[in-house]
Amino acid sequence: MSNTIKRNNWSRFCRRFSTTNQFCEAEVRLMGSTAEPGDRTHRFSFVGIALKKEGRLIDGVQLFGATADGQPVAAPVVTITKPKEIVVEHDQDGADRRLTIRSADGIEAKVVIHDSSDYDSRRELVERTAYSLYESRGHSHGDDHQDWLEAERRLNEAASVFA
Repeated sequence: MSNTIKRNNWSRFCRRFSTTNQFCEAEVRLMGSTAEPGDRTHRFSFVGIALKKEGRLIDGVQLFGATADGQPVAAPVVTITKPKEIVVEHDQDGADRRLTIRSADGIEAKVVIHDSSDYDSRRELVERTAYSLYESRGHSHGDDHQDWLEAERRLNEAASVFA
């Protein structure tokens, strides 16, 4: 079953969708005539979705996440400019698992949430972030505990932005 989200409810929907699906593995596929061929599919750990505003006008919808390449937690993975419609699809249990964002310029982004948010997916994201910190220190040993704590702090900080 699908449901079109009314524009005046987009902010509330983004907060709820972010909180419900935070740290799940996700995939977004871009379709449309102006989508760059190299940028059509992105896989990432979902951190949140937010509206990009210019004053009071909604200028875009941003999907935030972390990828295996050590990108900072809660970096924008995709921005859909000039959004005109958000449609959510529910699975058999009623959970929001698919999202379609259509833009005025013909781009369509299809977001699929692959699994539920759980301890293992969050732990994997902390591990990747801690390892990225280790790499940024030039692979020097002895601070693994500090790297882990810093990764958890960054993850919690990023999560709180979308809650």
